[in-house]
Amino acid sequence: MRFTIQAIALLLALMLGIVLGIGSAETNIQQIQGTKDSQRAVQVTPDEKGRVEIAVLGHVYETDSKGALNEVKKKKEEAQKTAVQLTDASNSWLSVASNGAGQGIRETARAVVEKVVGWVGGSE
Repeated sequence: MRFTIQAIALLLALMLGIVLGIGSAETNIQQIQGTKDSQRAVQVTPDEKGRVEIAVLGHVYETDSKGALNEVKKKKEEAQKTAVQLTDASNSWLSVASNGAGQGIRETARAVVEKVVGWVGGSE
């Protein structure tokens, strides 16, 4: 329990540091370039018509609900076709052998970690 709380606190501190670091880096870059209050690295502006305009490092991208939806559907269909092809290929002897070796390594690593934790943690 203590380890979980420490890990969560560390992750939150790191995430906060990343967010604050990006903000201060953008501010300092703008001060150096002399372009104070200029466009941010990523700027999202919604439109009245339901479209969203996203500016990423000076490149402007616009979305519309129909075009974006069609692209998502196409990508989803392609991903499903790829998944079917991958499952067909998973019956090869090489993939079966690799999966077996990976499972053995995983089980061995877990057993070693349990032993080490048992030595370090002691019996409670």
